[in-house]
Formats: sequence, structure tokens, C-alpha cells
Amino acid sequence: MRNTDNPLPFLDSVTSVTGIVARWFMFRHKLEAWILWFIDDAAYIAEYISLPDKAFGIISLYILWMALAVFSYTNRKQMLSRQTGNHVSNDAGDKEI
Repeated sequence: MRNTDNPLPFLDSVTSVTGIVARWFMFRHKLEAWILWFIDDAAYIAEYISLPDKAFGIISLYILWMALAVFSYTNRKQMLSRQTGNHVSNDAGDKEI
């Protein structure tokens, strides 16, 4: 990592890998994808704040994406709870109401 001009190579690689894993989770329709997006956006914000030029336009974009991740997580969680709330378990098996 000494042969790079990137000031934060470890954080940059972590955010890249987290984004790839979050995309894979989204393809698999996992709710946890939104948690990973939130963590990824927070790490990007920390990265851009620590840079000398403090790219405020990009920082505000990642703040917007963090809010979108929170909204999407809560929305998806409510949708999943409504879908699973329509089933009642009994001895004969699950039956829709």
C-alpha cells in the first residue's frame, strides 16, 4: 500500500468491497443490503471529510444516499412484515387468511 497516491487506501478498498457485497445482497433480495449501503455511505462520508479538499458536493450526495438507505430499509421491512403477517400457523400447516 506504499506505492499508491491514495491517501486512504484501506478505507477506499473497504468501501469498494462493501458496495460489491451490498449489490450482491440486493440481487439476492436481502434486507441486510440496506444496512450495508448505510455503512458504505457512512464510510465514504468519513473518507471524503478526511481529504484535504473536503468535496462537500459529494459528501452531501452520500448524506442523501444514507437517508435513502434508511428510508428503503424501513419501507422494505414494513413490506416484509405485511407479507409474513398474512399467514397463520396451525397444526395442519400454514394457511393464508
